[in-house]
Amino acid sequence: MSYKYSPLNSAAHQVRVLKLEPAQTERADIRCTLKTISILRNTRSRERYEALSYTWGPPEPKTKIWLNGSPFEITENLELAFRRLRQGSTPRTLWIDAICIDQSNIQERTQQVNLMRHVYANAHRVLVWLGESDRDINKAIRFIADLKFLPETLEEDTPAFYAPVSRGLVKLFSKPWWFRIWVVQEVILTQAEILAGCGRCWLPFSKLVEVLREIILVKQVDSGPSGSEFLKDLPHDKSMSLIRFMDFTMLCQDSSKPVYLEDVLWYTRGRGATDPRDQVFGLLGLVSDEEHGAFLPDYEKSVEKVYQDAMVRAFQSSKNLCLLISAPTMRTLKLLPSWCVDFSAASLGISERQISRVNFDRPIIDDAFPDVVHDAQKGTLTVPGTLLGRITRSENCTAPHTSEEVIEFLQDMLSFERDAIIALSLRLGMPKAAETFEKGGLWKTTLAGLPFFEAEGLEGESCGQKPTTRRCDPSNPSNPDFFSDFALFEDWVLQSIFADEPATPESLWVTSMLGLMGYVMNDKALLLTDFGFMANADRHVELGDVLCFLDGCTSPAVLRPEADGSFRLVAFAWVYDVSPDEKDTTELAFVEPPVNQLVQVQAKIGELVRGERLEQRSFCLR
Repeated sequence: MSYKYSPLNSAAHQVRVLKLEPAQTERADIRCTLKTISILRNTRSRERYEALSYTWGPPEPKTKIWLNGSPFEITENLELAFRRLRQGSTPRTLWIDAICIDQSNIQERTQQVNLMRHVYANAHRVLVWLGESDRDINKAIRFIADLKFLPETLEEDTPAFYAPVSRGLVKLFSKPWWFRIWVVQEVILTQAEILAGCGRCWLPFSKLVEVLREIILVKQVDSGPSGSEFLKDLPHDKSMSLIRFMDFTMLCQDSSKPVYLEDVLWYTRGRGATDPRDQVFGLLGLVSDEEHGAFLPDYEKSVEKVYQDAMVRAFQSSKNLCLLISAPTMRTLKLLPSWCVDFSAASLGISERQISRVNFDRPIIDDAFPDVVHDAQKGTLTVPGTLLGRITRSENCTAPHTSEEVIEFLQDMLSFERDAIIALSLRLGMPKAAETFEKGGLWKTTLAGLPFFEAEGLEGESCGQKPTTRRCDPSNPSNPDFFSDFALFEDWVLQSIFADEPATPESLWVTSMLGLMGYVMNDKALLLTDFGFMANADRHVELGDVLCFLDGCTSPAVLRPEADGSFRLVAFAWVYDVSPDEKDTTELAFVEPPVNQLVQVQAKIGELVRGERLEQRSFCLR
C-alpha cells in the first residue's frame, strides 16, 4: 500500500522533514521517514536539517523508495541524489520538496510554497545537487577546488592542461540545475553554508560562483585566449541565462536596495519549471515582505491568471509600466493577452532593454504612475497615453554585405529619407525637417540612438585621412556629434566601394560600421506616421498600426487596432525626438541625485503635447 500523507497545521506553520536512513552499501534500498516540525518556532528547539536544492528531472521513469515503511515513487534524478547523500552509519535529516510536500494536494502546495522562504532561510545547510559526473567534470571540479588566486590562474596559457578542464566546465555549467526557477531563491535566501555536489565530488558553492563570475567576465570582454576558451561551446541562451543569474544574485546581495517583483520577473524569465505558474510562485520568497504579503501563491488559478496578476502587481510596486516592454518578445502561451509577458519563455538577449534604455532606477515619482485599469475577467489592460499617429511608411532595415547590396541599401535609405523629410515637414516645417536629416537624424533612427563609437576624421572630402573611433565620453562636452558626422557615411561607403586600391583603413572602418549596423538593424524596420514621427521597430509591424506613448513606460509602443476598438501590443519602438539616446542615458549616470528615464521621457512627451496638440486618450490592450 502506497504512502498516505497526514495533514499539516498551516496555522502552526508546520512542514515535514525527511530522515534518510544510513546504509552500508550504495545499492541498498532507500528508506526514509517523515517528521512534522514547526518552521517558525523558537530557534533553540528547532530541528536541524539540510535543504536539498536539485532538479526533479524527467517525470518518467519512476523508481521506488520506502517512506515510513510504505512504497513511494520518485524520479531517477532524486534517487541518484539520495544514493550520493546517504551516509554509512548515521541518518541524515533533509527537506526535499518532492517528498516533504504532498504534491497531489493543491491547497497544501499553496501553503507550503508560501513557507519556502523560511525553509531555506532556517536550514542548517543547503545542498546543491547538480547531478552525475564524468571524467571531464571531475577534472574541472578538482581544478576549481585547487584554485588559490583565480584571475592569475585563468590567464595562464596552457592549452594542453585546459582542454579537459574547459570541457568539464562547459558540462558542469550546462547542468539543468543552473537553469531552473526554484534554485534561484534556494541559494539566495539561506545564510547557512552551501555545498555543491556533482557525482561523488562536493565543494563550497561559493567556489563555483567565483569561477562562473570570472568566466562570464572573460567571455564578455574576451580579454584572453585561454579564458575565452572556457565557455566558447556553451549555447548563447545558456550563456545569457547564467549572466542574468549572476547579475540577479549580486542585486539581491545589495541589502541597501529593495528587490521588486518587476526585477525578479525580468531577471529570471524563461528558467525551467515543471509547472509554468512556478515562474512566478518560485520567486515570491525573494521580494520584500510587503510585496510577498500582497501577492500569495494560489495553484487554483490558471497560468494566464497568475501571469496577469503578477504583471499588475509589478506595475503597482514599481510605479511604472516598463515590464510591458518584454511582452511582445518570445511568446509560447497562446491564451495570454498581448500586454502580458510570457514568463515561461526565455528571452535570448536584452534587446527589449536596449531599445528602451530601461534601467529601473529608483525612486520613481509617484505622480508618474498612470491610472491603469485591469479587467481580470476580460483580460484587458486600459492605459492612458498619447497618440503619435498611424504608420504610413515602412522600410525594412537589412545591413548590406556586398557592393551591390550596399548600393541598393543606400538607394532604399535615400528614398525613405525623401519621404521622411516630407512627413516631418508637416509637423516641424520644411527648414527644421531638412536640418534634422543634415544632422544625421536618419542614421540616428536607423541605429535606434545607439552611438557605440564616436567617429572622427570624417570632415574631409577624400579618404586620405584615417578615421578614428573612440568610446563616447559624456564628461567631455567638446566631443563631435556622432550622428552629424555619420551623415557623411554614404560618401565614405561609395568611395570605399569604387576605390581601385586594396583595402585601406578607411574602407576597413566602413566595413566595421556596416557590421555594427547589421547587429543593431537585425529584423528592424524604419517607420513613418501620419503625424510626422520617424521610428525604428521590429519589422513585423504593419501599415495601419498605431504608434503611441503609453503613460508610465519609457518607450513608445506599436499597437494593432482590433475590430472592437481595442488594441494588440505588437512591438516597442525607438522614436526620433521622443526616445532617449545613448548619450542622454549615459549622462544620467553623472547626475546627482539620479534622474529616472521615465521622468525624462514624460517631460519630452509633455512638451510635444503642449506644442503640437497631440491627442491624449486611453488604449484598451487585449
